[in-house]
Amino acid sequence: MTTIQPITQTQQLVEQNATVTVEFKRYLDQLLERVGGTKGGSYVGLTEDAIVIWDVDKKPTAYLLLTGNRSMADPVNMVPGMPILRLTIVQDGVGGHTLSWGPSYKFPSGLAPSLSAGGNAVDELWFSTDGTNMKLITGAKDLR
Repeated sequence: MTTIQPITQTQQLVEQNATVTVEFKRYLDQLLERVGGTKGGSYVGLTEDAIVIWDVDKKPTAYLLLTGNRSMADPVNMVPGMPILRLTIVQDGVGGHTLSWGPSYKFPSGLAPSLSAGGNAVDELWFSTDGTNMKLITGAKDLR
């Protein structure tokens, strides 16, 4: 099994135009390959506003760089039977930021996952949807 090189605290994850750097995309592809996913997916950045909107039809594989505490609005354009929807959440170099979730996000036992708090920490959440609710299937914290 190939070793996945950790992301260092000095590594740039996102370009100025909010696209994923080549190094970070390679890292995400290695993680996907490790868990049986498809490499080469298009990771699209979500706009980081106080309230973050995820259009899952246009951005089924998305990432969010947190530079402050944020809230996820209910996702838009959910369709029953969509493939797995992936959200990669990256803390900035400072870390410690939180994310709250809209009511259509559903979590095991009703408890939203806590995010890794370290600087440059990377968490990945995988969801399914019935067209109304966004259901957490699994997640990985503090990926290195």
